[in-house]
Amino acid sequence: MKRFFSPDLLAVYLAGTAIILSQLPPIYQLFQKPEAEITADGWLSITHALGRPQVYLPVTVSNDGSATLTVEEISCSLMNLDNGNIWPMKVTSFVDQSTVQQFQPAREIPIGRLRVLPNSRWSETVHCAVNPTADQLSRLQLIGLQMTDYLNSQPRVIPATSEPVEFPQDIWMPAQDMFEEAFILEVGSYAIEISILTDEAISSSHVSSSFILDASDISILRRHLDQYKYGGGVIFPIPNSLSVTKVEE
Repeated sequence: MKRFFSPDLLAVYLAGTAIILSQLPPIYQLFQKPEAEITADGWLSITHALGRPQVYLPVTVSNDGSATLTVEEISCSLMNLDNGNIWPMKVTSFVDQSTVQQFQPAREIPIGRLRVLPNSRWSETVHCAVNPTADQLSRLQLIGLQMTDYLNSQPRVIPATSEPVEFPQDIWMPAQDMFEEAFILEVGSYAIEISILTDEAISSSHVSSSFILDASDISILRRHLDQYKYGGGVIFPIPNSLSVTKVEE
């Protein structure tokens, strides 16, 4: 019978195959997969940026699988359960808990791509925002510039001992106009849905919280109108006391 392989050729073939296989991951790794789950902690804080809703929501991304989970994007949406209106929101940052102080704005850390190791979790308070349009952003920048120029034209004062500077009406009124145009919250029932998109293009979502805004909640949020006279919400932060905290219904 004719021999197709010589012993030497067979040895070279087997050696080459072994080298190729050595570059591949172990067989068990081929079956490893992440298991993504996102949950919420049952409460949220609601405020707004010149009328555009902003929601702070504690969430946990868990990976109970056997491979590292890569989260490409976190997104959420706000729904008015009474009329069915839905507002898409972006999650671009989370709160740095080490900077949280009463009546002071906390520092926020941008969210990029998240990597959650096997059998571990990522837990933070995320910031969900309805982003401004290009026109709104341009108008906001103009108002901020006018306020800054006005402050620079005034005599220097000691902030700790002086009253807040009230800007002329023609400067702060455009901020109030932007608020009225963008403010969409009203008395009623709402829900927040938050979702993640993983590197495997598997979307895992969770309706995290449903809550009710009553007349007193809307009144608190509308108190921001007075803050615009002093640059609050434009070039200065607005106190945390003017946000609304709700527990999941």
